[in-house]
Amino acid sequence: MDRRIPTLAIVLAVQLVLTIVVTWWQSESHAKDAKPFLTVDRAAIDRITIDDGDGKSLVIAKAGDGWTLPSVQDLPADTQKVTDLLDKLTSGGATWPVATTDSAAKRFEVTEAKFQRRIRMAKGDDALVDLYLGTSPGFRKVHARLADESNVYAITFANYDATTKAQDWLSKSLIAPDGTVTAIERPGAWQISKDGEAWKLAGLGDGQTTSEDKVRDMASKLENLRVIDVADDAAVKSIAEATPTVELTATTAKAQVTYQLYRPTPNGDFLVRASTRPQTFRLPAFTGEAFNVARDSLIAAPAPSAPATSAATPAPSSSSGTTGAGGAR
Repeated sequence: MDRRIPTLAIVLAVQLVLTIVVTWWQSESHAKDAKPFLTVDRAAIDRITIDDGDGKSLVIAKAGDGWTLPSVQDLPADTQKVTDLLDKLTSGGATWPVATTDSAAKRFEVTEAKFQRRIRMAKGDDALVDLYLGTSPGFRKVHARLADESNVYAITFANYDATTKAQDWLSKSLIAPDGTVTAIERPGAWQISKDGEAWKLAGLGDGQTTSEDKVRDMASKLENLRVIDVADDAAVKSIAEATPTVELTATTAKAQVTYQLYRPTPNGDFLVRASTRPQTFRLPAFTGEAFNVARDSLIAAPAPSAPATSAATPAPSSSSGTTGAGGAR
């Protein structure tokens, strides 16, 4: 056996340990040195413009404490999604530049002529931020460059977090009732209301009770009502003369909202209109079906009664002294 093999094995093990230690030390040092890629007064931002490099653009505008989508009739944007975007761009992750040359910026697609995303932030007519996002060097990493700098960084971000599709930024809960639902009515069919923590269906007969689970599920779906997106013109036109498949009125402590649901195609998504907004929205099929219920389904089935217990008839006893038809002797 070659005596050098154990020695070489020990040397290899030492090198491996050293490599791990150095790599860990570097990562720890870099983490400490990490700085925000983007520094901006977020409270000052009142407009965000996202371009995707293929000619598509989206504007998100500040409105009070929230954000709106000017391209979609100024409907509310998902405030949390906008906050997440700003959080990711201003969080730590930029340690040192991965490149500083014009040729590298072109290769990483972070130039004015070639980019995968361009994000601009402004306050009125004053530009606050102009940055380019390009290729990805790894999972949830993207090359980024501020327009007025030559440094290119690899930051923690994904380009799909900055989509230009208005549907992705639309607040999906924009027609949900404001607050806890305390009553639901399907005109001409049924009415349910909350009595303390319990629900009661109007007009119950003797011995009938409300199906609490069914009603709670419906109330929960109303309180968490989320649309898919705004219906297009063709969809709106298809229900112009139609009668609603379902009509509901939801009551909260703050207001009443009436919903009209249409189903243009069997088994397809619903279209919904709410009395709080003029637009028509698409609603998932499973959500619409939860509201399309008959009154009988809101009545709890009676509990099965226990079978009656009858007394057992004792079997006739036999006796050794029993006589036959002829009588006793």
